[in-house]
Amino acid sequence: MEICQKEKLLPYLNSCLRGDGTNGCGVCWKCFLKNGPLGRPFDINGKEIQIFLKRRPLPTATHALWALQHLQLESKVPELSEYLEQDLSWWTCYYPPAKNILQERWQEEIWNNISNYLSPMKQPYPVESVHYFED
Repeated sequence: MEICQKEKLLPYLNSCLRGDGTNGCGVCWKCFLKNGPLGRPFDINGKEIQIFLKRRPLPTATHALWALQHLQLESKVPELSEYLEQDLSWWTCYYPPAKNILQERWQEEIWNNISNYLSPMKQPYPVESVHYFED
């Protein structure tokens, strides 16, 4: 999302599979997760969004929690307050050890592009200790 914003690709992208191809439906999980943080309309009270927000474990938990923080909707999900107390700003950073999993033939180009658009996570890497739900 950060890269697409910085490259001005947003007019050509829409994650919603139910919308008209240009606009999202505004009531699905993807509209909440993807379109919402991009400033596009969605309804936090939409049936599907509410179903997913109540599931445990929470689907795509870190991204969902980050989106709630980013959109300042923490008050809409008091049952998730313990998870929303932490700073999730690291979610829009890149994970430096990930460079090692890129295929060698693409590693340099991909890594250069990622590091041009995003900041690195700071150590200790928060992504390594994420564990929200016991299951």
